[in-house]
Amino acid sequence: MHTYYHGTNQPDAVIDAIVGAGRIRTPFHMTHEIEVARNYGSRVVRIEVEEDIKSARVTRINKENNFNAAVGDAIETVIAEPKAVNEFYYAIYNAEIA
Repeated sequence: MHTYYHGTNQPDAVIDAIVGAGRIRTPFHMTHEIEVARNYGSRVVRIEVEEDIKSARVTRINKENNFNAAVGDAIETVIAEPKAVNEFYYAIYNAEIA
């Protein structure tokens, strides 16, 4: 089981997109660190998946021209490609407001 966090100002819409009738907007960014996710919205959604999303892109948040001092060298997982989206939905166990 893996836990990710996603910062948002619309937690109900994010939860609906993950475990309800909606679909996530890509690219969809998540991190393993709740404090990092807090920098990206007023609320945080905790997402539990049963396995790694192998097709997702794993990278540092601070790269190229994107620099946010509040997150330091944090790592993010990005769901962008259709294959990664499918793996994400297959692996979802739960999503709730943290």
